[in-house]
Amino acid sequence: MSKRVSATEARVHFGEILRAVQEQGDTVIVERGGRAAAVILPISAYERLQNEARLPSWEARIAALHELWTVELGKRRLPDAVEVIRKGRQERDGQLDQVLRR
Repeated sequence: MSKRVSATEARVHFGEILRAVQEQGDTVIVERGGRAAAVILPISAYERLQNEARLPSWEARIAALHELWTVELGKRRLPDAVEVIRKGRQERDGQLDQVLRR
């Protein structure tokens, strides 16, 4: 559960907020001047975010896949995606027709 508190309220009730975060897994957004300034979250959520930050970006993963495909395929080209989908649909429709005729 996520809740919002002012910086003053967070200062006054810090122990209660910390207990709710630890025991109930709450996430608390601390506002200053009506704008979000900080977040208090369970350590498990923080560690998960840290691990995700260490993962390569999606752009880097796509680039790595393209490099892998280039090595795997050599001079061959990938088949046209539209054609692959069309053939797959034809196969599926043929199988469905066989099932319905039984």
